Amino acid sequence: SRLLEGVRAYGLIVAMWMRSTMAYRASFVMTTLGNFVVTAFDFVTIMLMFAHVDALGGYTLPEIALLYGTSATAFGLSDLLFGSVDRLGRRVRDGTLDTLLVRPVPVLAQVAADRFALRRLGRITQGLLVLGYALATL
Repeated sequence: SRLLEGVRAYGLIVAMWMRSTMAYRASFVMTTLGNFVVTAFDFVTIMLMFAHVDALGGYTLPEIALLYGTSATAFGLSDLLFGSVDRLGRRVRDGTLDTLLVRPVPVLAQVAADRFALRRLGRITQGLLVLGYALATL
């Protein structure tokens, strides 16, 4: 019961932030694409290294791509779903955590969904594309 209540609250807060983000769709698309391009440069660097060698430490490009795609997707998902938790210390210091404690909703759901940034989908998409390449190649 308490878990379902927390998941429901998380969903409602996320929906609120998504509506807020979609009020400026062009900004959302540009920010998401920018996020995608910036994170893609990481893998481009890896590809440039493999342009000069066949293997690094005994690993080929598809094997490194599997590792990179898996970690990028996992970190992207965790950043999307729980990226606001890292602001918890700041909330304690400035006293804004108290406002969350008096609400009849689990604090973790409120903290995790606060300032939900849908633009982080660019990082997840890039990781999934690299992962797809790796799985198709291997």
